[in-house]
Amino acid sequence: MDPLVQYRNEASADYGPSEMVADQPTFARIMGCLGAALTIFGGFALALNLSGKFATVGSGWAAFAMAIGISGLLFHAAFDHELQFRRAYMLFGYILLLMGAICFLLPLFGKPSLFGLGCLAFVIALLFILAFLRHETDEIVTGIAKGALGFVGSISAVVGITGCLIGPENLRSSNFLPEFFVAGLFGMLFLASYLGSRGMSDDFTYKVAR
Repeated sequence: MDPLVQYRNEASADYGPSEMVADQPTFARIMGCLGAALTIFGGFALALNLSGKFATVGSGWAAFAMAIGISGLLFHAAFDHELQFRRAYMLFGYILLLMGAICFLLPLFGKPSLFGLGCLAFVIALLFILAFLRHETDEIVTGIAKGALGFVGSISAVVGITGCLIGPENLRSSNFLPEFFVAGLFGMLFLASYLGSRGMSDDFTYKVAR
């Protein structure tokens, strides 16, 4: 064999096409780390303020730090597809859903109403679950998450619409008309997210959309 041809063949073998490597979401992970730190710091400071203990950071700054921190976590959840991260955000979303439901049900047990906190928990939970569904590939896990959205949306819609219909005629329920109205809105929002997560290629979603 010609030495020149042999050299070219060896060079082609050594310097062939490079292996394709997926880009790592480094910036998103940095934002996630900063967001987690701010969320923990703000939450701890806010808890100290609410408990009446001394805290060097006021409630306003603590809430601001938590808002920035959660924004950073949402940014990370939207762009990082790693399994451990997306499952962690899925769990966080479920916990927030449970917290929101507890806040909504407190008045039924004679406890002070935390309706505003429950609304905030529901909104953040929805955003985290949607970010998780954006990357999840396991059909069983995504089916559970979509089912949770549909279940919460259905319950909220039924409670909200029923409360708005019977509230004006019931003296006891009339005091909760704003809450029933917001619950109905949350029901519509969660149901829309449920249908959107299934996609228009799904037969059920297509029939509902028609």
